[in-house]
Amino acid sequence: MKIEHWSCAGNKILIIDGRSENIAPEVMLFRVQNLYFDQALLIDASKQANTVAHYRIFNCDGSEAEQCGNGALCLAHYLWDEMEIMTRPFTLTCVAGEVLVRETNEHQLQIGLTAPTLKPAINVDGLTVYPVSVGNPHWVIPCDDLNDTARLQAFAENHLDQNIEFIQQRENHIKARVFERGAGETQACGSGSLAIAAVSHQQYQTRWPIEIKFPGGTLSISVDETHYFLQANAKRID
Repeated sequence: MKIEHWSCAGNKILIIDGRSENIAPEVMLFRVQNLYFDQALLIDASKQANTVAHYRIFNCDGSEAEQCGNGALCLAHYLWDEMEIMTRPFTLTCVAGEVLVRETNEHQLQIGLTAPTLKPAINVDGLTVYPVSVGNPHWVIPCDDLNDTARLQAFAENHLDQNIEFIQQRENHIKARVFERGAGETQACGSGSLAIAAVSHQQYQTRWPIEIKFPGGTLSISVDETHYFLQANAKRID
């Protein structure tokens, strides 16, 4: 079993290549229990035809997640380097569906997910909440004060079944803090950035590409006819 440490906008990601062993998730989690990470991505041996790899996602509390955008971007870099696929896009799969990997004209990797599904706004504990599905559930919440940690944390702790993004938007500038289901507050969230971009474009007519500044770094979201594309600084940690 090969394990690599990666980071994407401050998210701590483990890439666990279990293809040669066909390792069981419970064995994998036991082996990495003393390592620090937000999410662990396990590459297994069950890839589908016309795809490069299938992966499963586990939060640091051991729960399984449907999607992890920043983790998928780290995995894309891992596989791109391994396979030296430099001239064409390729596809990964996870519980949430297919993830397209492509290279930009500037030789940067992007991952593409199916466009998020937005639901009508709801009121939760006095806050306006925009529910969004990116294969996993998100609540995007406009917030006047991102520094009010006690208030944000208390709200998140009352709704542990959601990935919660608090956003502050000034014209085209978006700042965000995120509390992830199964991981608590993290430095950034890839799937959450897609949810934020969808809400920002719908509610504030923000122009594409949309950049979202998290405490750990900035994520850029662009679109085509069928996909939302995530781009960020993903790197291997020695």
